[in-house]
Amino acid sequence: MWGLWAGAVVSRRSFRGSLIGRLFNYKPIVLNEGGLELGSEVYVVVRGATFFDLRGEVLKAS
Repeated sequence: MWGLWAGAVVSRRSFRGSLIGRLFNYKPIVLNEGGLELGSEVYVVVRGATFFDLRGEVLKAS
């Protein structure tokens, strides 16, 4: 798919159980990772996009 990577901060948990992070430009990115804490910094790769947000996977947590 895309393959763009960036740094993000995990900001909140959605009602469906996934985590919402924010990129450097404050765009939301949905992460389907369960083992992260709020406020943690992660490197993500963007795998898709919707009208409201980006969808991504965590490459590594710092």
